[in-house]
Amino acid sequence: MSDATFTVLAALGSTLAGGVLFAAVMFAIGAISKAVRRFFEWRHLRTLRIDDTWENAPWTCDGRHPPFPGEAPARH
Repeated sequence: MSDATFTVLAALGSTLAGGVLFAAVMFAIGAISKAVRRFFEWRHLRTLRIDDTWENAPWTCDGRHPPFPGEAPARH
């Protein structure tokens, strides 16, 4: 095998290996970011309580609905 052929094959092999490595790193970054997002969502859902409902929202003091335009907000 001549030196030119060896150089071309080595270049193609290293390009292929670099592409595979790049794809593996991109996949790992995507998988890790998805796992982190799922963890934070799970932690948020775990902290929700029974009273986290529309009726107990801070802007509905009387439990009816948000104030209509022009209506004074309900007082405690």
